[in-house]
Amino acid sequence: MENNYLQIRQKAGTDSLLREFIWDNGIEEDTIYAFMYRPGNCPRCEAGFKLFRKWLNERGRKFTLISVGRDANVSGYYNRMKGYLADYYINDTTEAYSRIFSFNNIPLDGSNVLKISRDGRLITGGDFTELCPEFVDQLIARTEPVPYKTYEQLSSEEYVENPDTSAFERFREEKTFTLDGCDIPLCKVDRAPVWNGRWLCIPDDILNEVFVFEEEQKRFVFRQLAGVQEDVKNTFIEVSDSMKANYERNGMLFYLLCNAGVDRDTLYMSYSIPKIIFTDSLKSRIGIFNQPCIIARVLGGEPSADRLCPLDFNIFNEEYFYKHFQFAVAGGHVTLGCQQLTWPMEYEAEDYRDDERRNPFRDEYYDYGHPYMADFRLADGKLARRYGNLSEEARRTKTGYYFNLPFVTANGDETAYTDGFSGKVCVVESGRESVYDVFDFNASTLPSGDSALFYTYEYADAFKKYFNRQIVDMQISGKELCCIVLHGGWTSDVRRKVYTFVRIDRRTGSRHEYLLPARKNLICTGLRRGKSSITPFQIVRHNNTYVVKLLE
Repeated sequence: MENNYLQIRQKAGTDSLLREFIWDNGIEEDTIYAFMYRPGNCPRCEAGFKLFRKWLNERGRKFTLISVGRDANVSGYYNRMKGYLADYYINDTTEAYSRIFSFNNIPLDGSNVLKISRDGRLITGGDFTELCPEFVDQLIARTEPVPYKTYEQLSSEEYVENPDTSAFERFREEKTFTLDGCDIPLCKVDRAPVWNGRWLCIPDDILNEVFVFEEEQKRFVFRQLAGVQEDVKNTFIEVSDSMKANYERNGMLFYLLCNAGVDRDTLYMSYSIPKIIFTDSLKSRIGIFNQPCIIARVLGGEPSADRLCPLDFNIFNEEYFYKHFQFAVAGGHVTLGCQQLTWPMEYEAEDYRDDERRNPFRDEYYDYGHPYMADFRLADGKLARRYGNLSEEARRTKTGYYFNLPFVTANGDETAYTDGFSGKVCVVESGRESVYDVFDFNASTLPSGDSALFYTYEYADAFKKYFNRQIVDMQISGKELCCIVLHGGWTSDVRRKVYTFVRIDRRTGSRHEYLLPARKNLICTGLRRGKSSITPFQIVRHNNTYVVKLLE
């Protein structure tokens, strides 16, 4: 565990900080056994919580659950909703863990098993490979603390160049709407909410469901928390109800919301839902997978059955990974991003080094087409086509798909898509394609890469300050293209991230960029498609409720 891909160590000189972090919470034990995690950040990583507690308790030890998140109420709600029982709970709302522990990769990615002694020492910790009773026995038997260590990591601040905000225009006014009739907290909203002039749909990454509100004058009324209906949950399950129930009790089945969109009165939800099948003819072996699908639900009026469209791709037998956590529906197709299965995904260099079609560090690689968008037919879920191509900036830097986070939106039969970082948006209608520049990218300033770092993630670090703007939301109408642009996305300091709203007149080509207000209790930012224009809005926590700020 200690030397797995994701590693954790205690920083030197933090013994007293660790004692306070743990034992200021009323814990009576001299040694704690814990899981530390961000609620909802990696649902599959949470699968071992219930069994870990069971096996610890059977051995006379108590289980501590450490939840990291800025809102203790959200963490508590999530733990109760998921049935995560613990003998002790700790809520870290100030990122205190980051002053104590060092990580060799992304801080607190997934969940970490920890054993900590009262003298403030991390005995052992890490990302477990296999959770079983034998592992718990080994954990209990371990008494010697793991050595102190601070992993060397380039500060993300070195990748950030703050924009000159004085160059951006300001909004003249804002309108305030209340969110009424819902006592469930907005837990974590990483995906952009959608407001089409009637329906406000907010995808929640922790609840894995969609808050649906209906606009009524200057307020929104809560209508439903949309998720996977019971009849859909069993669509891809071959085993008995009792076996399925056992998997559910042990936290092994996940209904993962990837994103949501709304077209007129139809809510579209991209989900990954459990697929449990027998993997041999004798039905003696069982495989647990997740099936990607699009679920369509009609909003308003009489309740009706959801329409289900399974997306027909096999992650174990594909050349591309299909990113169904952002999508658009138009013309009988669902459009989503795709990425070739090579670096920077987790592959050994030996797997692609000698293949010029898969090796982004070779010049020849860019002479082949490398699409980043894909259309699947809604009728049967089959792939219809892949399109788009890596940018000239990708060729210059030899970074392949590293700086490629597609975003797509649709209006009628018209589709707009972008790779996110180049600033270019392609609009397609009836086979005709137009290109718009949301921001200018000066490729001539790009440095050469360090060939000694080929096949490593560190290779891309030299270019991050140049790929420092990203299109994170987008809407289109017949007369305008509007985007939200994130400046400084590589920093972990939310205070240094700047968001702007860009409006392009499609008839004249004129472009205006507005600074979005920085708000202390900001939940999320989105775009409203009204009858006459597209405008940005922000959802803000206000006391014990939420309000929507429409900017004009």
